[in-house]
Formats: sequence, C-alpha cells, structure tokens
Amino acid sequence: MASITITPWRNQNELLNVRDWLFPRNSNTKPQTKRKACSQIQAWKLRGGLPHAIESTWYITEAILTDSIQDSGISALAKRACYCTGLCRFVTGLVDSEQDSKHKVSMYEKAKELALPASFVELRHESIHGELPSLVVLRQAAERALNWLWNDYWRHLGDDDLGELDASSFNHRHNTRRDSLRAILQTYLTAYREAVKVSDYKLRSRLVETTALELLEACRTNVQASKELVHILVDECMIFGDIESQTMNDLYVLWDQLLLRLAESQGQVLALLTDNMIARLVAPRKSDATEDAIQERVLLWLTQVFTAETWKKAARQAKLDDMAVVSTCLQNPNLCSIGLATAIIKSSRSNVARNLYGPLVAEAEGRLEGAQSELLEDDEHNAADTGHLSDGWQRSNAVLGKPIGVL
Repeated sequence: MASITITPWRNQNELLNVRDWLFPRNSNTKPQTKRKACSQIQAWKLRGGLPHAIESTWYITEAILTDSIQDSGISALAKRACYCTGLCRFVTGLVDSEQDSKHKVSMYEKAKELALPASFVELRHESIHGELPSLVVLRQAAERALNWLWNDYWRHLGDDDLGELDASSFNHRHNTRRDSLRAILQTYLTAYREAVKVSDYKLRSRLVETTALELLEACRTNVQASKELVHILVDECMIFGDIESQTMNDLYVLWDQLLLRLAESQGQVLALLTDNMIARLVAPRKSDATEDAIQERVLLWLTQVFTAETWKKAARQAKLDDMAVVSTCLQNPNLCSIGLATAIIKSSRSNVARNLYGPLVAEAEGRLEGAQSELLEDDEHNAADTGHLSDGWQRSNAVLGKPIGVL
C-alpha cells in the first residue's frame, strides 16, 4: 500500500516557486520577491511539518532582509541578534536532528559527518557563550549558510537532473562574468603601467575613466557583478600586488584613483570592498609570512579609505560607519585590527567618538603590547635554557636541584 506524505505546501510547483523566489536566477530580482517567499514559508510553518532546511533558509533570509533596510532605525545589535538566531537554529537543528539518542557525539564530529564546515559550529558556540560576532562576520556566514543549504537541499528538489543543470548553468554564468571583469582589470593594469613609465598623466586619467565606466556598467546591470569585482580585487589579492616586488606606494599609484572613482560613483562597491577587507583583517592570523604581509596591506588600504581626505566624500556617500568598524576591531583584536581602530580614532573629528572609543582602543593596544612582550620574554628564556647546535637541539646541561614533585 502506498504511503501518504503530508506536506505544508499544496503541490510541488508551489515549493519550486518559493525556491525560485529565494534563489533567483536573475540577480537583479527585487527584495520584495524574497519577502514574498518568506511570507509563504511562514504560512507553511503554521501548517506544521516544515523541513529544517526550509525553516533555516527562512530565518537567515529574514536576517539579511532586515539588515538591508536603509535608515530603518534598527540598531546594529538587533541586526546581529537576528543573524545569530537564524545561524544558531540552522546549526543546532541540523546537527541535533541527525544525532543518535543512544550514541551521541560532539557537534563538531556530527558536523563533519554532514559535510558542514566547522566554522559554523564555532560561530554558534561564540554566539551563545561569548560575544555576538560582528556584522561583517555574520553577513559572510549567512551567505555561506545559504550556499550550503542550496547545495544540500534546494537544488535537489523536483527533477534532480534539472537541479544539477540549474547549478551548473549558474556556475557557468558566474565564472564567465568573473573572467570578463578580470580581463578588464588586467588590460587596465598593463596599459596603466606603461603610462606610468612614460609619465603620461593624461593617458593615466583616461585609462581610469574608461576602465571605471566599463566596470560600473557591469555592476549596474548585475548586482552580483559587484561581489565578483570585490572578490577579484580582495580575495584574489589583485590590489595587494606581489609582496616581493611591489611596495604599497606602487599599489597606490596603480589602484587608488580607479578605486576612488568606482567608490564615488557606486557606494555599494565601496561597502562590499570594505566589508570584505575588514573580514580579512579580523580573521585569525596564520603563521605564514606571506599571509601576514597581505594582512598588513589590508590594514594600509583600509586606513587609506577611512582616514585619507581624498576618500571622505566617497565614504560619506557609501554611508560607511567608521565607529562600527572600530567596534568590530575591538571585538576581534589583533595587531592589524587594533592598528586600524587607532588610525580611525586619531583621524576622527568627533570628540564623542574619541572620548568613548579612545580609552578602549588604548587599552586593547596595551594588552596586545603586553602579550607581545611576554612572548619575547618566553623566547629569551627558552634560548637561555636550551643549547643550540648546528645540527639540531641538545639537552640543557643544567641539573635539577630537586626531584619532580618536591617543592
């Protein structure tokens, strides 16, 4: 006898319509479409039996929509709380639903079994037991969570072949657009370097203008293109150059005017650019010399954007909140993030901001300097206690005066 499955949606077409509203093929789709999808899912929730993947997509999408409202009066804390609610329910519901009541394992182990990145479990832990993560971190986590839900659940609805075709088609358009943007930038770099060599300032200005117009046209016709452009500039390290052969002065000459032209014409590009760089700045530092050098260049670019007089107008137009950046840096302290916070406070014209955040930044700076001093002292002690030979380490000749355990 055939089993009956009761679903909150009337038929498969209704479910697929909601999927298309949530993950539109046309990236210019208005937010109202996603709000319509959220309202439909809310109705399904009342009927019961709503799958966890759909509910999680709803909560995370609601958080993104709430965050996207301009001048709404919603505080940054409220937005962070919305994101944390959606992301925590996503992780907890997914992991707990797959637990065996008799043989429970840790969330990390179960997440690994489900191919869920451990960073989501860490974010959940931090949200519940520590400080709420910054908006920059939460925005990126929300995007990654929706991508994971698409690949794990939504793309497999209905005809599996169609789902694979849709994803493949999306990836093809995604890669083609990125290749086109990359080609525009590479052409600009080659021509601009030649113009610099011959000191042709008029040609340099024309190259900035024509390249900016090409990129702006791509970003105006396709919202996703702005994200692609920022990915190339930051994630592919194009504006950070070659660590060995290029100085920051070289990079300022090549990129500053073009980035400023883009920022003044389209604030969304500047907002995405700074969000991406801040996320990279506050990320845990790896013990890698190249990565350290890149992070320092991220610091210098952000300092340029937030403190240079030439960038003030673009920053105002993009509605960049420099004190929110300082707050993010204080929540994720490292040498570079506190360096940025210090630079912003010193350049701020607001006495309230300096009085409120100045002492906090100075305190964080002092803690980092203290930690650095302790590390140096430990290194000196280790060097004194341990002999070093050309072919390796040897045991210290010092003899312990007392047996282990004797005070």
